Amino acid sequence: FVFPVGSVVGALAVIIIDDFILEGDEIFEFSINASSVRHTIGSPGVAVVTIVDTTNLFLGFDLDQYIVLESEGYVEIGLTLLGGISNSPITVMVTPSEQSSVSAIGSGVDFDSLPFNITFNAGR
Repeated sequence: FVFPVGSVVGALAVIIIDDFILEGDEIFEFSINASSVRHTIGSPGVAVVTIVDTTNLFLGFDLDQYIVLESEGYVEIGLTLLGGISNSPITVMVTPSEQSSVSAIGSGVDFDSLPFNITFNAGR
């Protein structure tokens, strides 16, 4: 950066790269170093910059409703993680719960109702 002739004020434009990685805030600093003994560094001589991580990850089911025959034995429910990349694994708990039963006669829980964890590995 070169100041225009006669100017005593200037600004540096530092490019910030949105990398879509969930990594937390990043901090870096600039410092002024005198290039000759005739210069004195004023105060502040250091400028700290914090880049606030704005990456948001969104987790959702692929569909809002699934229909399965009881005789099929299982239902495959899709999950999608959108919005960026995580540097560490992301684990969420999925908890099934019964909404209602069509018939109260002989009704029971026909699915595994225990909560379980789903983990998306780092790098996704």
